[in-house]
Amino acid sequence: MSNNENNLEKSVRFVAMHYKPGIFNPDESLEKITGKRKRFLLRPAVWSGAAAAALILIIAGTILLQPEKGKTLTADAFITISMLPDETKIILQPGATMAYDKHFGKEMRWVSLSGNASFEVSKDKEKPFIVHTSAAEITVLGTVFDVSADEKSTRLEVHSGKVNFAPANFPVSFICTREMHAQFDTQQSELVVSSPESSCTINKTENRFTFSNLALGEVCRILQQYYNQPVSLTENEKSIRLTSAFIDKNITEIIQIINLTLDTHIELN
Repeated sequence: MSNNENNLEKSVRFVAMHYKPGIFNPDESLEKITGKRKRFLLRPAVWSGAAAAALILIIAGTILLQPEKGKTLTADAFITISMLPDETKIILQPGATMAYDKHFGKEMRWVSLSGNASFEVSKDKEKPFIVHTSAAEITVLGTVFDVSADEKSTRLEVHSGKVNFAPANFPVSFICTREMHAQFDTQQSELVVSSPESSCTINKTENRFTFSNLALGEVCRILQQYYNQPVSLTENEKSIRLTSAFIDKNITEIIQIINLTLDTHIELN
């Protein structure tokens, strides 16, 4: 299979994974672009080069862009598919806006987002891909994920790979992997992170922690970041699961309660 065919197959799979029925109509999208209704006759010759990218346009009923200069992309009434200079694929849902600098891909890969979007990030260990929203900064090396962002909150859903979710003006960040969700509410200053087996909620305004089946090693990491104090525990205690809530407690009180409840040996260093 040629590189063009392989890239086409990956693009179609990416579109199919994030496609939502009823959001757009291919004929209506075409009419908005050209002002005419038109049917396309596809011939085998289109399965090469730039024409292959045009085929994705027809299959998905969207616009495929390959911008070379920094610009702002906006999805109006229909879904927009965009390929950035680093070959990262992005699907913008209606109403979403994404912007990137003209130096994108040279020394950095940074985009800003408002609205809902899906990303399939091209891997580059030397240049992490960063999505900036009004509520959080999301850093990845190469993965597939969805982001929903507005002025009040940012929500992340990871489909593959690893993503660092760092809320703005918040002391705790999370590495999110496949099937994990993270949401930060700027008004409540509340972060909720969940996986298939566990979850946690951190509310800075109320100084509240809620842990559900969370590994003790992760609990200690959260407490260490939140209070900016070193915390240690034995290696065999890191996998113990904790389900509990703490409201308006300091780090010493929380550790004492955990140690008494689970008979563990967490210490402040």
